Amino acid sequence: MTPKGQYALMVVTGPDQPHMFMLTQFPARIGRSENDQVRLSDPAVSPAHCEILSIDGVLWLTALNPDPPVRVDGTPVKQGTPARLTANRSKIMVGGTVLALRDISALLGKMETDLYEEGQQAAPADTVKASGPPAHDQSLSDLVPPTMMFKSETQALMMADVCDSTGQAYSVSKAQGSDQANKQMGKAFQAFYNLFDRHAQAHHVLHVLKPGDAVFATFKSPEDCLAVCCKILSDLEQLRPKLQEKGLMPLNVRVAAHYAPVLHSSDQSQFFGLPIHLTNRLQSLASEQVVGTLTGDFPKINRIFLTAEIYKTLPAAWVPLTWRVGSFTVAGFAEEVFPVYGLKWQELIQRKLVG
Repeated sequence: MTPKGQYALMVVTGPDQPHMFMLTQFPARIGRSENDQVRLSDPAVSPAHCEILSIDGVLWLTALNPDPPVRVDGTPVKQGTPARLTANRSKIMVGGTVLALRDISALLGKMETDLYEEGQQAAPADTVKASGPPAHDQSLSDLVPPTMMFKSETQALMMADVCDSTGQAYSVSKAQGSDQANKQMGKAFQAFYNLFDRHAQAHHVLHVLKPGDAVFATFKSPEDCLAVCCKILSDLEQLRPKLQEKGLMPLNVRVAAHYAPVLHSSDQSQFFGLPIHLTNRLQSLASEQVVGTLTGDFPKINRIFLTAEIYKTLPAAWVPLTWRVGSFTVAGFAEEVFPVYGLKWQELIQRKLVG
């Protein structure tokens, strides 16, 4: 039988809060149409405004109303004309809101199986069509695979990315060709990932994402998070001469840390929420501020930036080893001002204050 739960759809960007991640849970209208198509409509956007269909294993979106307009991967979708979707990659814009597909194909596939099993149990054996599941229209709600359940927990968030990797790769490509640039960039990223993995497992890492030249991770405690931040940059300083000896790209990494409620999936494969967007923006803004005030000192020296929330958790011995970078406003957060601090991690390592 169909398990209890909810379908989930990710709202990635909105007209008033760009690049903010939110989770919208809704009682979807789910069933089969007359021609045996599985249907998933989204009342969270607008009742009966658009629907996603699974037809022979292919996903299609149909706009049922012309207003607000619908775009799939930037292409306008006419009312009543199906647009093909690429699962987990297609972006659907409804008016000023962008919806990102997250395993919708897996949800629809499971839904087809559940509907078929329920039809088999409800109908006598001699009435079931030999050709497959019976065509029927059934309203279902609270359906989601266990691995897609989400919950919110306060965790320490680390965001680290390699600075100017694109610029360095371009320089190498001009001198040695694109293939050599890609090889060097790949080796540099792998070294970065390896350093992170070496320390993260020893410090109770909870969730990890590695998109391109960045690492996003959450930890049980601020102490664990900041220890990993410091140890990664310390290792990078020692690794830098070896990379240069082998003619590989130098690794300049900027790190930001935050402490706030994070929305994550129970299978630890995904995490979202306002703190991620905030940490990312503050990291960029703080880096720009440092460039403006410490000419020539960045990005040659790797830095760690702290939000006020994680700054407040610092041990007393760490507080004197911080500096105030500045205060910043972030789009989507009204007039709120966010202070950012820098952490003198080199001195923390020298004084053996990092556990």
